[in-house]
Amino acid sequence: MYCCIAIEVEGRTRLITSRSEREAALAAEAVLRQFAAEVVSMGYVVECDDSRVRERIADYLADVALELTH
Repeated sequence: MYCCIAIEVEGRTRLITSRSEREAALAAEAVLRQFAAEVVSMGYVVECDDSRVRERIADYLADVALELTH
């Protein structure tokens, strides 16, 4: 399994790649938390070999982003 997450923040792209769903999600969460003040203007794209994994990670990151806005 392979995942790639691209996070756009402050005009720059952070690229996270991993063979582990958990590692990819945790690394992306760390970036979201690092730039919590900009989370509203942040964008991300999740690509994984497995569409179910892609959806889980995208849902997880959406939940983290929502948590950071409250």
